[in-house]
Amino acid sequence: MTDSFHLEANDELINDYSLPRKFVPGTDLISKAVLTNDKVINILCKSVNNSPQDHYMAAPSEFLDKSACDVLYLPKMALSEYSPIIVEVQKVVNEKYMSRATRYSTLVYEKYNKYPVVLIIGVSAVTTPVTSKLTTAIDYPYCLEVPCLFWAKRCLIMSSITLSKIDRAEQLDSLAAIVSIAHLDYASDNSTMQLLYKVARICIEQLAGEEAEKAEAINSLCDNTANQIEKIKRHMQQGDETAIEKAMLYLDDTVDYLKRQKRKYTAGRETTPIPDTPPIKYLKSTQSNRTTYNNFSELCCDCDSLYITKL
Repeated sequence: MTDSFHLEANDELINDYSLPRKFVPGTDLISKAVLTNDKVINILCKSVNNSPQDHYMAAPSEFLDKSACDVLYLPKMALSEYSPIIVEVQKVVNEKYMSRATRYSTLVYEKYNKYPVVLIIGVSAVTTPVTSKLTTAIDYPYCLEVPCLFWAKRCLIMSSITLSKIDRAEQLDSLAAIVSIAHLDYASDNSTMQLLYKVARICIEQLAGEEAEKAEAINSLCDNTANQIEKIKRHMQQGDETAIEKAMLYLDDTVDYLKRQKRKYTAGRETTPIPDTPPIKYLKSTQSNRTTYNNFSELCCDCDSLYITKL
């Protein structure tokens, strides 16, 4: 619901918004986030194999051998007639990479018993040893068709070179628009590209916010830990038993603090943590007085024992 609101709002600002180079589509940081958006999945899957609306979902893309393709779409219904779809965003598409893409496709086939459609987006270049062996796809004039007998249902490669064959006066179709935005070739009058930019902007806000929070947390963690270490050092240097005991308490507090921070930033909690109890003021005094009284009592007992022994 939040995504929908953001996608529909501030339309007039889209032409004035420039994606930071660090987060542009085509970089690993943002491409996967954009390509797993539900609206983008619908556009891409319909363009590739004319599937119904909301028929596909993004699935885990890691394989048993720990390798992973960029994005994997699977039909939501297990008995669907439609094939899995692999989407790869690759900086340079060369022969070595094509061998890897073939392996990804084979692994998908072995797992789901269906040859996938493989869509490769070359961000920077598709090398001549690759392009020289391929022909233009009949139904997608801006794509290169890869022969894929016994390893994929179909494999298409798109890049800035293949897109250059499109007449700029023509309205880009949805699939071409998805590839164009990966090259920052933005056409403001194309509805698909506007959608993609809006999705990218939402993803960037999330990623930038995460980075800012991490930096703030690291600074706070370092400052708080350094402060505790200084307290421990100061009390240890005093050398008396009371100061050393207090240093050990500071050390225990530091360990507990670091454990709490680790749980906070790595556990991925989905439930709200139980709130801490209110800070104590008088109990500290009571506990301190009780400790003093106990120490005094022990001292008195020791003195009595010493007196009896002398007698």
